Amino acid sequence: MLILSTIGTSLGVLGLFSIPELISALDSSPIYVTCMLILCGVTLVSVAALVLLWQKKQLGYMLKISTYVVVVIVSIVALFGVDAYSQFSTDQAIAQMAQEKVGGAEIERITRVIVPFATKAAVVMGIIQAIVFGFLWRAAWKKQLAYDKENN
Repeated sequence: MLILSTIGTSLGVLGLFSIPELISALDSSPIYVTCMLILCGVTLVSVAALVLLWQKKQLGYMLKISTYVVVVIVSIVALFGVDAYSQFSTDQAIAQMAQEKVGGAEIERITRVIVPFATKAAVVMGIIQAIVFGFLWRAAWKKQLAYDKENN
C-alpha cells in the first residue's frame, strides 16, 4: 500500500502545477476551483502522511484516512461546480484550437461532448479511488498491527 500510495501521491504532486490554470477559472467556476485548491492542500497532507506511514506511526495512518474522507467530501461538493468548469475548459480549448487554426465544426462538437464528460468522470473516479484506498489502507494497517504484535 505504501508503494501504491507513494505513486498516487507523486502524481498528485504533479497536479500542483495546475494551480495557475485553476486560479484563472475562479470567476467561471468558484465552487469547483475552490474544491480543487482544497485538494491541492490535501496532497501536501498526503505527503506528510506517507512519511509518517513509512515510519509506522499511527498519526500517518490517521492523516491518510482523513485525506481520503476529505477527498470524498470535497469531490462530491465539486460535482456541483463541474459543469461551469467544464464549460470554461471547453471554451478555452476551442479558443486555442481556433487560434492555432486546428479543427472545425466537428472537432468543436466533439470537444463540447468529451471535455465535460471527462471532467465529471475524473471527479467520480477520484471519489471511487478514495473510497477503495481508504478501505485498503484500513485493512493493511490492521494487518500490520497484528504482524507487529505477533513479532514483538
